[in-house]
Amino acid sequence: MKSLSLLIVALACISCNSTSTNRDSKPLPNEPVSLQLPRVEPSLKGVRYSLLLDFENQRDLVFLNTPDSGSDEQHRHTGFRSLQLAGGVKTTIKLSSLMMGRPFPGEYTLLGAYFRSDRIANITMRCKLSGFAPLERNLIVSGNEWKPLLLDLTELTPTKDRDEQPAILEIRTDAIVYLDDVLIIDNTHEFVPMSDGGWSIVQRGFKIKVDRPTMFTLTLNSAQGKADGWEVEEASVARARFSMPGTGKSLTVYNDGRSFWDGAFKPLSAATRDDPGYATQHHAPTRIEVAEEVGKVIRNSTGDANADGYNEARGCYMIRANGPRLQIEIRPAASPAVRPVFEISGLPSGKVLVNVEGQMVDAATRLADNTVLLVLPLRLARATQISLRVE
Repeated sequence: MKSLSLLIVALACISCNSTSTNRDSKPLPNEPVSLQLPRVEPSLKGVRYSLLLDFENQRDLVFLNTPDSGSDEQHRHTGFRSLQLAGGVKTTIKLSSLMMGRPFPGEYTLLGAYFRSDRIANITMRCKLSGFAPLERNLIVSGNEWKPLLLDLTELTPTKDRDEQPAILEIRTDAIVYLDDVLIIDNTHEFVPMSDGGWSIVQRGFKIKVDRPTMFTLTLNSAQGKADGWEVEEASVARARFSMPGTGKSLTVYNDGRSFWDGAFKPLSAATRDDPGYATQHHAPTRIEVAEEVGKVIRNSTGDANADGYNEARGCYMIRANGPRLQIEIRPAASPAVRPVFEISGLPSGKVLVNVEGQMVDAATRLADNTVLLVLPLRLARATQISLRVE
């Protein structure tokens, strides 16, 4: 029995070692660098990119002006070698020549490369393109870890200067660094595509744009490019939720213009600004009840400041269903409930039919995790029964 246990442990160790990623391990035989990149950098999976330089061949140096630099086989992000850059000098890369007849930047949104240093090094990368103001960004590397330095090409600002100079990338560093895998990326991601009468949520470069035409537009910095940037947690035709990594900050936006920044209500559209009912119901939530045999009100969700079932961070009531049917009673008091929102977990898969006192209402949206988001397009001034059934 002891021998069998030792064998199981040994097999488990072999399995763990075989699946671990070591960026300094040699690539697979005959594996192109362009195929290694998504394996080494999972963020590139499913993203369109073009590898401009990988420094696997000396002819790559034709596209560079690199004083005191040379090929290095001890450090590599991918492939078998990288390029060592000396400190205190400027390296210039001829981008226009590398594009091989394609316009720069075309539809690509990011330009970047990977850097590493044996000591703390400050790196500045600058892109110059005729007719546009230069783009510049800094990076500090240390600890023998490869890090990307990316420029947001969507931030190129036109100028009156038309000197027709070719596009170049300048790199300066104050210490010896290793450079590998210069590439351009199209990170455009439609979380919610534009639809008739709806909204769109799209990331391009380091910006996330939430756009409801004629109603409101919200542009956010993404966490990929800014320390105080946002990541998309949830996106649907009705609602989007964002978080700021490492801070606990949250943002919830509804397609009617309601937004909640760390639980604080902020109207984005004229309709939500002009109707005081939206702010009133957020600060003094209406009471709701759910029969125990069909479900329960969740009073301990993260973002519920008062343990009353209304989640201030998400701007909605939280409910868990026990099965395919649910009945909710909402009881407005001093002020009406304006387009109240219910987030309901536990309902089985299928079409959700919503009935408000005999009237069928098309108001349910399935989220990616199968949760149902119910946004009632009604203004309720008295106690009202809401019935849901999954068919």
